[in-house]
Amino acid sequence: MQIDQEKIEKAIVDEAVHKFATDDELYTSIRDGINRRIDKVFSEKVSLVVTESVERIVSEGFERSYHKTDGFGRPVGQPTSISKELETMVGNYWTERVES
Repeated sequence: MQIDQEKIEKAIVDEAVHKFATDDELYTSIRDGINRRIDKVFSEKVSLVVTESVERIVSEGFERSYHKTDGFGRPVGQPTSISKELETMVGNYWTERVES
């Protein structure tokens, strides 16, 4: 006697589909469960992607080269970046002499 696994699987799937399609309470419960799971996965993925993107953009922004300009928009000095400017400002802060 041969057992036809494909027929058995098809019969199980057909029965599950029939039960799923005709039982409103089961359908609603399964649908809601699937939607909760999709929402959770989506939320986790979106949060991760947004966090990584923001970190990358901020990092790139601090390293992006720009040129200071005067009131007329003419370049002043050498090109620099926000991180270099912060480094200079912090260095100047710690070395600046103050009155007692």
